[in-house]
Amino acid sequence: MCARLLPYRDEQGVKKINLIAVAPRTTRDDDLIELALVGHTDTVPYDANWAEALTLTARDGKLYGRGASDTKGFIAAAVTAIEACEIGRLRRPLALVLTADEEVGCLGARRLAETRA
Repeated sequence: MCARLLPYRDEQGVKKINLIAVAPRTTRDDDLIELALVGHTDTVPYDANWAEALTLTARDGKLYGRGASDTKGFIAAAVTAIEACEIGRLRRPLALVLTADEEVGCLGARRLAETRA
């Protein structure tokens, strides 16, 4: 896969990064992507006074952590599926798109759309 990192800065000047990874075409003459697996990498913002926000907690035999049941499972499943895919048999490119700032207004996705990345 060919990957591009697309950095940008948010309104506070914090660096964020979007990622587009594309499995190259193999059996057709165009680059039209018909399937993109799209997810986000951020978690819901938290107050700086919440000291336990980044602490993994074990309770009743289960583990709890901020963002653990967000799209991180999807990202792991998407990467695993792409690794298992026979890329050489694809008729058109397959893309994995991961964006930042979904939890605060889909800013990373908006940035991709505006730049037509």
